[in-house]
Amino acid sequence: MVDFSGITTLLFDIDNTLLLFDDHEFLRNYVTSIHSYFEKEQPSLDTFMNIFLTSTNKMTNTYQSNLDNLSKFAVDFESRIGISQSDIIDRFKTFYQSDFIEVCQIMTIHPNANELLNLASHHFHLVAATNPLFPLMANETRFSQTGLDAFPWVEITSAEDYHYAKPHIEFYEELLDRINKNPSECMIIGDDPINDMVAGKLGIKTFLVKTDGRAFADIIITDPKYENIDVPVDYIGTLEDIIRSIQLKYN
Repeated sequence: MVDFSGITTLLFDIDNTLLLFDDHEFLRNYVTSIHSYFEKEQPSLDTFMNIFLTSTNKMTNTYQSNLDNLSKFAVDFESRIGISQSDIIDRFKTFYQSDFIEVCQIMTIHPNANELLNLASHHFHLVAATNPLFPLMANETRFSQTGLDAFPWVEITSAEDYHYAKPHIEFYEELLDRINKNPSECMIIGDDPINDMVAGKLGIKTFLVKTDGRAFADIIITDPKYENIDVPVDYIGTLEDIIRSIQLKYN
């Protein structure tokens, strides 16, 4: 069973922890859909895919604390697609307000997520500690389409608010600062043994979720220094195991 002593805040990874989907199918649908907004500048879908992934990897692995993640993406994407950053962001905003809703249709909420979040919300602060690659408006669409918006999140980590991404430890430092919590007060719950469990390096308790899903780690190139990193895993189990542990503690 999970020991929640001293824990006030649960940090939930989202992709393939609470929301289940095939990440390769999602990426293919996502890039195909957004490509239509840039087809004039780059007619080839394959070339556009390479540009998009290159800029995404630049965003996740560039140490520039003066730029948020959204700006990092826009700076690199501008150099490759040939239009202004403001135009890029405007087109993405239009996409997130329209076609992105259909892209999200492949996402389904984990069968135990509603019960877990409802139970946990009575005893802990809830943080959606998703990799901050999407702007808030995109995360809000994902949450509204799957029902995650029904829960009282104190923070949803998003690209315009964060300057680092998983698995960089600086992301978790920034998150702790934004929610004004000490590491010892928090537990990260996620399916990725590197992206999520690296939070344990700061003293955050870690729960590795066993799922059949895959996280974005096999699509987005992780900084090589994290490839074979030894990360602390305090617990391994299912969302059902967390539910039972909360029930035992508070019933």
